[in-house]
Amino acid sequence: MCNCVHRCFELQEITTAAAQNALPDDTRIRTNLVTSIQVQPSDPTGSRTYLSPNGKTLASWSVLNSSYLYVYNQNGTRLAILPLSQIVRTTEDQEPMRVSWQQIDPTQSFLKVNTSAAGYNAAHVFVLNWGLACDACGITPNNL
Repeated sequence: MCNCVHRCFELQEITTAAAQNALPDDTRIRTNLVTSIQVQPSDPTGSRTYLSPNGKTLASWSVLNSSYLYVYNQNGTRLAILPLSQIVRTTEDQEPMRVSWQQIDPTQSFLKVNTSAAGYNAAHVFVLNWGLACDACGITPNNL
């Protein structure tokens, strides 16, 4: 999936089923340069239910604000520990967080979730949006 602004991206939906949740393996993330990262926000007021692209309820704002993304490369080296609150993007802060990571290993990377946070539900999800520098799909801004 590509768009004109950030070229390629990959969405990952991670269920908040436990205190530590592995990311699903993804060949595009594993083999390409990751140029940005962001998380889809839920409703900060808690009065509305926001859904993922697959129709699942997004984790509450309090869970999002107290959870962390641990990113590892294929050598087992930790690249980052990111509070999800720092990579959430809203209408006030629209651009994704810029990074330059190669050879990320999604199977070693994970989300740490505060299961005691208000509004926690094991069936809710986080949606991560990984920006990629690839053109594996063949759709570039020049082709649109």
